[in-house]
Amino acid sequence: MRNQDYYQTDYFYTEFHVVFQWGEDILLHEQEYSSDFNNIDKEDLEISEQSTGEFPSDSQAYYNESGEPVALEDIIEMFVVIRWEGENEDRLHEEKVILTSSTP
Repeated sequence: MRNQDYYQTDYFYTEFHVVFQWGEDILLHEQEYSSDFNNIDKEDLEISEQSTGEFPSDSQAYYNESGEPVALEDIIEMFVVIRWEGENEDRLHEEKVILTSSTP
């Protein structure tokens, strides 16, 4: 899939995670597209430049163990898990992309 201008899938799934210093792993966002879904547009399954999602401005707030809004210093890792099945493939691929990582 990497470095390809066009990649058609039958299935595409992403989930965005944030891991905090106190060990909590929060799934912030997930999206799923499948050729099995009745309302899917075939173009949504062309994933060479697929977004991993957007967060609405009214998203839930998260707080640290002291009850204060979380800060960047509270985050030790952010990552995206991507699963996809190429068009007419029988194999599900999975990749974890670490966006940032630090030690507490």
